[in-house]
Amino acid sequence: MLSRAIEKFDRVARLSSNDPSDSDESNDEPTTPRPLPSELRRPTSILPQPDTTALHPHGSNEPNDPTHIQYQLSMARAQVNLHDMTAAQLVTSLIQRCEENPEKLGAQLLQARATLVEHYQKIGETAKAEQALDQAAESFWAVLGLCDTKKHSILEAAISLSKLHVEAGRYDTAENMFQKVASEAEIAFSTDDYCTIDILIAIGVFYQEQDRWQDAREYFEQALSIAMVAYSLESEPTRRLEMALERKRYVVHFPTCEEFEDGLLKRWPQQREEVVRKIRFMI
Repeated sequence: MLSRAIEKFDRVARLSSNDPSDSDESNDEPTTPRPLPSELRRPTSILPQPDTTALHPHGSNEPNDPTHIQYQLSMARAQVNLHDMTAAQLVTSLIQRCEENPEKLGAQLLQARATLVEHYQKIGETAKAEQALDQAAESFWAVLGLCDTKKHSILEAAISLSKLHVEAGRYDTAENMFQKVASEAEIAFSTDDYCTIDILIAIGVFYQEQDRWQDAREYFEQALSIAMVAYSLESEPTRRLEMALERKRYVVHFPTCEEFEDGLLKRWPQQREEVVRKIRFMI
């Protein structure tokens, strides 16, 4: 079409210049359309090709791979935030897949249980939300009873699940769950590890936000006793915890670059040399 338009334009231009070769259009012979320039030619296919890597991030094609399940969970949370009524079907399917391999997908199982509770709460299904909380508590004790050593991701997911029980008014159930998380942190990371202090403070801050200082105080006191041994009586973490107990309020501290680096080295002492090497390389 563009080629014929160009041909027509040339013909009109010649007529306007009194070119005798085009004085009679009826004598025009059909002409072969001029080929378009390469940059104007239509591609053989204008439909975008599907990106299969988006379905399986990081190249994972295993449906029970933790990374793949985590990706599916993020999609489910997006549906929950949009109050999508069909989100329960996707989350329930993920729960079933996680329950087939709880040792490998323990953190994802707890996250999926929490997501299902939040979904029913958002759409106003009170009875289903209560049932989902009961099932979430069962999964909590099942996952944390699998082995002695727990990953940090599992304990973080367990804390999130316990918070939902507090918000639902199930204080005794939630306290038992928080106590279990705290004891597992001491077993997994030892009583003088930064991760243990971090988990205890996280529980305390949550109770503080719920106006339950008496519950929060216990965890801040436990974190203080560990900080005094792990660091010193004059260290920054110790002084912040002491001040929190005096003022009955813990102020969340955002670490500096040096504190963040020190925290990394404390969390992974076996990788200390590798971390230092990478930091020096980046500098």
